[in-house]
Amino acid sequence: MNKWYSISELESETGVPHQTIRRYMDRHSHHFNKKKKYKSYLLSEDAIEVIKHIRTLYGKGMNAEQVDEELNASGLPIEYVINDEKSMITMGSAFENLQESLQALHEKHEKQEEFNRQLIDSLQQQEKYIQSSIDRRDKQLTESIREQQDIKQMLLEIKESQKEIAAAEQNRDKRGWFQRLFMK
Repeated sequence: MNKWYSISELESETGVPHQTIRRYMDRHSHHFNKKKKYKSYLLSEDAIEVIKHIRTLYGKGMNAEQVDEELNASGLPIEYVINDEKSMITMGSAFENLQESLQALHEKHEKQEEFNRQLIDSLQQQEKYIQSSIDRRDKQLTESIREQQDIKQMLLEIKESQKEIAAAEQNRDKRGWFQRLFMK
């Protein structure tokens, strides 16, 4: 379990004046795991190491930006807030988490591409099936129309021949009885 220190307790633990600790908290706040209690802050026990490290870096003549860069590079924890929940993470673990996330996204992307390829293949097969069905239907329809035209043509020919037969019979019946008797 994490132990929490007040700023005055950190002053006695580190030997750094409380004004300096507050200045460090203002300039490099994302490296401190802190929580507010009433009007003051409590810092986790990790803050002791962070404060000492910051003091050493300033002692080497670094400015605030250089100190921040050095803290980021050293792997000291960085505080981040998501949905009002504070968490601490080191840069190394942040990069590892990011790398794992990118790998997972890459795998999902590959799976999605494979699914898309399968879907496209399926759609192409379906399109070929539909096209062949339409072609088959068109061919059957064309054949059916030709058959109907042939049947109509045959019916017309039959009607014509029936008319000719009826006309021939009518002409035969128009002969008189004498012609019919002797002309057979």
